[in-house]
Amino acid sequence: MNTLRKTPLFRIIFICLSCSFVIRFLASIFRSFREIVEPHSWRQMDTLGVSFRYWLRYKHENEPLGLAFFYPGVLQSGDGNGILPMEFPVLNLLFSPLWAFGPYWGKVLTYLTFSVFVFYMIWQVSKKNSLVGAGMLLIPTLSYSADYIEKFLPDTFAMILLLFGCFQLNKKRLLGLTLVTFGLLAKPTAIVGLSILFFFSGFRKRILEFISYLVFPIMITILFYTYGISWIRQKTIGTTNLFAVEFRDPIRSFTEILFDHDFLLNQFFHRFIMAFGVLILALLITQKKKILKFKTLALFIFLTLLSFWSIAALDGKHLTQHDYYLMSASPLICGFIYILLRNSRRWASLFALTIISIHSFELSIQNLSLSSVRQFWERTQECRTLIQRNPEFPFRSGYVFRSNAEPFPSLGLCFGEREGSLRAHFGFFYKSRLKEIPFGCSVVDQTKSYVLAKCENENEP
Repeated sequence: MNTLRKTPLFRIIFICLSCSFVIRFLASIFRSFREIVEPHSWRQMDTLGVSFRYWLRYKHENEPLGLAFFYPGVLQSGDGNGILPMEFPVLNLLFSPLWAFGPYWGKVLTYLTFSVFVFYMIWQVSKKNSLVGAGMLLIPTLSYSADYIEKFLPDTFAMILLLFGCFQLNKKRLLGLTLVTFGLLAKPTAIVGLSILFFFSGFRKRILEFISYLVFPIMITILFYTYGISWIRQKTIGTTNLFAVEFRDPIRSFTEILFDHDFLLNQFFHRFIMAFGVLILALLITQKKKILKFKTLALFIFLTLLSFWSIAALDGKHLTQHDYYLMSASPLICGFIYILLRNSRRWASLFALTIISIHSFELSIQNLSLSSVRQFWERTQECRTLIQRNPEFPFRSGYVFRSNAEPFPSLGLCFGEREGSLRAHFGFFYKSRLKEIPFGCSVVDQTKSYVLAKCENENEP
């Protein structure tokens, strides 16, 4: 069949997908100005914190620009150096200069720039003359990527790099391999995104040749996550490890997921495509035209199961709390839904498009509130006010402040400083949690949400 023939149905599908894509993009731009929200707000804060810390190390900690500078560090460093083994920090490094504009605009510009980058790359891929090209417009709306597409996460970044790299491998091989390499380094679980290659005719005809090219980025990734992580771990001084980057027993991990029936059912009925999206999938499959070959359906099922269980074997029970590890399977799922939309009966395709469009609109209007934008602005202004009113505090000097004990750097991102010390003479805390202020510390200034405190003895925890 001529899968790229622009029939009237194709035009309707493309217009609907494009409109949904634009709506999702505009919503993500608006949400850049509000507080970080779920899902996984703490993971976003961690990623932002590492990015911010690079700027602090350059600007205020006076760290020389040598190899050690590129070791990833966190804001919640405590009394240690904050250097921790984690994913290859290409995302954090790229966006770190934006923190020159301060905590508020640093966060806003990071999310704005990231959203523009992600949606622009998807749009560019959607214009590719391939079997699944236009189907990539579904990525912000369907499957795992729908919840995380605008989140500042290495998983989202890796998915986009790998996706764009796959579409470049045939004609711009060096660029494609470079993007795939950095995508895998940013998040090794993104390797399941390579499954989209099976829908490229050029890949199927030269599969061994393509595999030989992909050995390089895979080997580089393995080297970093073995020797590189071990090397960085040796540089950690006095900071508790916050990231899980070790290899797990694949058999044990596989069985952990296999017998978690509630998780599997939730993935199948709610996360795989959308809430009860498997019903739409079943409708499109049963109403498909004969021209859609059975081997295409079989290939999709095989690749999807392979992707899911590969990540399950890598992460085990960890996956039940962090299903964004599966995000790179979204292009494959969206591509196949697009194939079905184009090759099912018109009434079935239009019905599915209507449901998908409603779902896209529903996703777009979530967390769209001017009050949330105002609240984020006011909170960051409180931190700024405390900094301005207390020039005797060692802000912007590379100091590590006392703070409430938290596994994520929410206070550090607001004040633009490192946090978590147990011995520092100065500290910042949540006003709602005054009971957590250590003995010997007294409040010297406060706003509606935050307090500054001084402690008598700097040497005692």
